[in-house]
Amino acid sequence: MKNKGLKLFLLAAALLMSGCGNPVSSSENSSSEVSSSEVSSEESSSEKTYENQITIAKALELAKEAGENGTSEKYTVIGTIKSIKSTQYGDMTITDGTNELFIYGPRDADGETFFDKMKETPKVGDTVVLYGKLKDYDGTLEMDHPAIIEFTKGEGGNQGGNSNLPTSGEVTIAQAIEIAMNAGSSETTGTYILRGTIKNIENSEWGNLYITDGTDEILIYGLLDSNGKKYGEMDNAPTTGDEIVVEGKLMAFNGSKPQMKNALLKSIEVTFNEADYTVKSVTEARNANTGLKVKVTGVVASITYADGMVKDGFYLVDNGNSIYVYGKDVAASVEKGNTVTVCGTKEYYISTNEASSAEKYGYKGCNQISNARVTENDKSLTGAWNNSWVETKTVKQIMDTSHSENVTTTIYKVTGLVNKVVPDSNDFVNYYINDLDGYTGSYVYTKNSGNDFSWLDQYNGKICDIYLSVINAKSTSSGCLWRFMPIAVEEKTDFTFDKANAAEFAYEYYLKGKIESTYPSVSDANVKLTNQTTNDILGFTALYSYSSSNTDVISFESNTPGEVIMHTNGVGKTTVTIEIEIFNGNKIQKQIEVEVKEPVSYDVISIANVIAAANETEVTVKGIVVSSLVNQTGFYLQDETGIIAVTGSGDEVSKLTPGDEVVVKGTKGVKHKNNSTTCTLAGQIDIYNAQILENYHGNHPYSTANFITGKTVNDLYNLSVTDSTNYTTSVYVVTGIIVFEDYQSGPYYKTKVSKLYNEDKTVGISLYSSGATQYSQFNPVEGQVATIEVAITNWNCKNYYTGCIISAQVEGEAKIINTLNFSK
Repeated sequence: MKNKGLKLFLLAAALLMSGCGNPVSSSENSSSEVSSSEVSSEESSSEKTYENQITIAKALELAKEAGENGTSEKYTVIGTIKSIKSTQYGDMTITDGTNELFIYGPRDADGETFFDKMKETPKVGDTVVLYGKLKDYDGTLEMDHPAIIEFTKGEGGNQGGNSNLPTSGEVTIAQAIEIAMNAGSSETTGTYILRGTIKNIENSEWGNLYITDGTDEILIYGLLDSNGKKYGEMDNAPTTGDEIVVEGKLMAFNGSKPQMKNALLKSIEVTFNEADYTVKSVTEARNANTGLKVKVTGVVASITYADGMVKDGFYLVDNGNSIYVYGKDVAASVEKGNTVTVCGTKEYYISTNEASSAEKYGYKGCNQISNARVTENDKSLTGAWNNSWVETKTVKQIMDTSHSENVTTTIYKVTGLVNKVVPDSNDFVNYYINDLDGYTGSYVYTKNSGNDFSWLDQYNGKICDIYLSVINAKSTSSGCLWRFMPIAVEEKTDFTFDKANAAEFAYEYYLKGKIESTYPSVSDANVKLTNQTTNDILGFTALYSYSSSNTDVISFESNTPGEVIMHTNGVGKTTVTIEIEIFNGNKIQKQIEVEVKEPVSYDVISIANVIAAANETEVTVKGIVVSSLVNQTGFYLQDETGIIAVTGSGDEVSKLTPGDEVVVKGTKGVKHKNNSTTCTLAGQIDIYNAQILENYHGNHPYSTANFITGKTVNDLYNLSVTDSTNYTTSVYVVTGIIVFEDYQSGPYYKTKVSKLYNEDKTVGISLYSSGATQYSQFNPVEGQVATIEVAITNWNCKNYYTGCIISAQVEGEAKIINTLNFSK
């Protein structure tokens, strides 16, 4: 979907907090003075020190490294406003005289009030203090929705007034902005003429719209034709892309929002020709080549919203299919239930930053119509969209659909659960659509921190019939993930599950894929299997038994309650039979042909040699899976010479288990995220873009022989990223306390983060994560003195190290090993 607000907020992905701050010590205290008001010259912003304050040059560097996901932390940047691109959203460019940084959508110091709603806004020439995250959006290095902490008036801004400006007549948009700012809240005496292209339409009833000359833009607040008709009543109203000439008086709302109010439409130059568009059904439009101009008629089934709850697109449905129509102005002109005819360009949209990853996994992008305009609208609010064509599927079937298939923006019907999840930060909400196992599924794609889907609250935790669409796939180096858009939901108050289907359900959701079709004969695979599962949602318990037609190849052992071990004994083929019996219910059998093969020989090197290898060297290594990474898709791999982080495909990683012996091929790097070469500090050493060439399984215990003992949390706190030693391939065994605590992540938001403290909780280090929930498996030991195995991390090239818990064990209790990325 082509829009600036296209942000992935994966619960998985969404906050990406690199430890959420500096290492903590009770002996150190810091504060940052925050004010949203203008400061005097005697108290210049340049004389203060702010939280995480960096230069514009450093901000550009961090933005490039962070990519589309953005930095995990917020930073303070100070600069002089060089230009303001949008007086509505506050998009601006700041400079330090040498470097320039684009600022996207700044807000007031409360972090919530939009630029055009602020009581007073900075002008060109003012010095601003901004606090926010940095990112690379489609090649633009920017600070994303930062808070304007404070600003000081500059000498080059719009404060003074220019007596040489025209008092009436035609002016440029730049002149109009200055005239409006000089006029303040009172309208000018003279009338002015403006010429520009409509950039977007914010209100399709009154004609509140922005026009631009390619450099500057200004708000036209209310557009009238020569007969005094407002925009929504015009017979041939101009739309986005049309060049218009308007006449009216200028002013600055609240003294800071330049605009022409109730402008008279003098002329329209329409660039649109309906004859250029080919009439298509929705299905035909979906299958059309990229770039084809199509004309499609259907019912508006659902509307999507950009940041700030601004309409930015809608789902169009005819009698055979659905497609997404993108555009703020075109969305502003429709309501749910309207029957409309749309002319636009068919495309598959995908973010530039995700394109290479998407190509790797075969994902083409969001199937949509863009550059669209509505040519006909019956204005009906009661038009029912035809759902007779909609295919019924399970959530699992949708999630298992190949990312190369053309399924985005078509609607399916599923029976599933709506689950509302409020992360530790508590400043946004995720909604998930899950299958009836309560686990399989994905999150609803929101651009408003979940506010656009608050209507789902009434269905939270309930079994429902859900009409939903896959709107896009989040594409990263570790894989693609379908993201949902619910169109309509209806609670199934009379839902009953046919227990006759329970055994088949149990196989599909709990057993399928657990036994592979081939295994190497290097050693006994020792594959752990379960002998029963319970589904509380559907109300059944399934019992499993396993047998092999050739026990010389595969055999099964059941010594531990609830667990079955599958052994690989020798080369050959066998038929494995799984019997699934539902307690007080039906019974079925499934058979799998399994072959144990002679192993393939791989030319591997040791982990120690990987660590010593030059960056960007392709390596193949064999080792034992120790535990999961946190906030990265991957795991720790160990052999007798060392341990290293490995990142790769989420599909492959999820199938692993601690104790698996694997052969991995990938690239040795330092801080694999964007493979930054600009970081001069000790970055994260890892093997990235890894493939699992072979999994020998084996349930091998990992060795602690190379783990560093005799150290304390205080020692970890004092590790320096400027040392000649890079500690990110080191694991320490310390006595400490895992704590989940509130953290003030900047002046405005609180979140709950994970920390590792020493025994008296006076000194601690941050644990790299997106929030405390990623360490929730350690809840049983939280707050207790435990023996902690902790790997040292620095994924984002910080000036301090963070940690990743390998395991934790309270004396007398079982060891808990980190399995975050592995299958449930």
